[in-house]
Amino acid sequence: MIRVALVVLLAAGCESTPREAYDCSCSYLTDTDVPGEQKTSVCVELGKQPESAASECVTGMGVGHVEKCTCTKQDRPCAEKTCGN
Repeated sequence: MIRVALVVLLAAGCESTPREAYDCSCSYLTDTDVPGEQKTSVCVELGKQPESAASECVTGMGVGHVEKCTCTKQDRPCAEKTCGN
């Protein structure tokens, strides 16, 4: 009986949260204060701010200090991975 309850609890925990796809553009400054722009795609949980995720993704690319990101929602499915969908 305990095993059955454990299996049911584990299975319920495997449901994925709905996610939305966004295309984003982030402005940044390099360590020598040269401005630039980097585009990225992000997949975030429903209701989360895509700009924050985009900033993290672009920062991970090693471009420099991200100043601001703007994102546009896309009508396409996205995976569990946050960056590059």
